[in-house]
Amino acid sequence: MGLVEAIHPALGTIDYKQPMVKLVFIGGSFLFFSAVFLVGALGSYGLKSYQNLSSRNKVIWNLGFTRALFGVFGTSGGTLGHLVGRG
Repeated sequence: MGLVEAIHPALGTIDYKQPMVKLVFIGGSFLFFSAVFLVGALGSYGLKSYQNLSSRNKVIWNLGFTRALFGVFGTSGGTLGHLVGRG
């Protein structure tokens, strides 16, 4: 069993070489992290320090939040890949 099957068994049957499948995964990832960006902006809106920032710095704050979550996903995916690959 590989990493993809460990996440969900149906993902092992998908042909990842097809352009439409690639576009769906890229589009889904874009939509997911766009939603993370918006949730981070809305969630931070109640913080006093966030309200005192300029518009440019608010965008930087939200991008930092999104990059941090992307890093967590990448690290956990890499770790899971090492653990599943050895099993």
